[in-house]
Amino acid sequence: MKRLVWLAVAILIAGGAYYGISARHAADAAKNKPPESRPQVVVLGKATRQAMPIRLSAIGTVQPLATVAVKARLEGQVAAIHFTEGQDVKAGDLLFSLDRRQTEAQLRQVEASLARDQAQLEKAKNDFARYEQLIKDQAVSQQKYEDARAALGTLNATVRAGQAAVENSRLMDSYTRIHAPFAGRTGQAIANVGSIVKPGDNAAMVTITQTRPIQVQFGIPERELPAVRRAMAEGAVAVQAQSQDESLPAVLGRLVFIDSAIDPATGTIQLKAQFANEDMALWPGQFVAVSMTLRTDPNALVVPTAAIQNGQEGAYLFVVDAESTARIRPIKVGPAAEGKSTILSGVAEGETVVVDGQIRIANGVKVTERRAGPPPPDGKAEAKTAGTPNGKPTP
Repeated sequence: MKRLVWLAVAILIAGGAYYGISARHAADAAKNKPPESRPQVVVLGKATRQAMPIRLSAIGTVQPLATVAVKARLEGQVAAIHFTEGQDVKAGDLLFSLDRRQTEAQLRQVEASLARDQAQLEKAKNDFARYEQLIKDQAVSQQKYEDARAALGTLNATVRAGQAAVENSRLMDSYTRIHAPFAGRTGQAIANVGSIVKPGDNAAMVTITQTRPIQVQFGIPERELPAVRRAMAEGAVAVQAQSQDESLPAVLGRLVFIDSAIDPATGTIQLKAQFANEDMALWPGQFVAVSMTLRTDPNALVVPTAAIQNGQEGAYLFVVDAESTARIRPIKVGPAAEGKSTILSGVAEGETVVVDGQIRIANGVKVTERRAGPPPPDGKAEAKTAGTPNGKPTP
């Protein structure tokens, strides 16, 4: 009898354990239900028509219009420096002064020689005038008259040579004052006060770089050249340059140069855009993102650029149908600007597309919309609103 009782107890215990394990497995299965079986939260957008600028993008290098290495034009000692390194200077500003004592002495010497020759010339003119009257009166020989005329001619030539010597000495003296050839920014000063400089020096005394205006050089594929030439024929072509610091505004300029030949090695052609650069936003040698506006399509079909995905077979996006089901749609993409991309084929105006959340969906998955913005961290926001109607979690 006891055996029968213990057997009944064992059967009850085993049945309870089996029921508990089965219930736990069922709960785990429900918890691990595939996410595809319930709508996935995504951000949606619309395919719309709007005016769309047609732009070309490239990476460019900022280049100054002119750079000059300032060197001495005669040998001398640096007496003074009239600028600070990195200073903006104007055309004609005094940069260096050399010791002038030698050139001033040479100038005074040739000026004195010129004054002597001019005095002798004045006497020769008077002598020739007197002999000219005497020869008419036959009071002097022909030889005297010819000698007076020759002396006058010689002194005329001597005075002209003296005048040239004075001009040359003044020019050499002016070389002791070195001026900026154009407006620009000075670099590091190599020459110091007291150092000896001469025309044959390899190193420049200072380098001046013109920064206002300034140019950006960039290359485009040769297939884009016809469109660029058409745009230039219709008027000024606007070009924007954006530095790597995207918090700074883009700088607006215009296209000013197309190279005369395509580089056969790269299949590109070099262009230049010019910018006023009044605020010095562009710096020589800087790399910038260049965007060139060729024309504006007044009725382009566009979607948010974030909606476009790229796969092995090309670009695609998810289109959401009337049953809130996401479908993969292959597309052809045109130019992009300001967060929008032109769609050449694959999407119709007014269709709904998935802008964010594509990583959580696949073809045929149901979706539900949430407002654009950062996704809730770790699903906490969804858990908060998934309980009772007042937003508190279900106990």
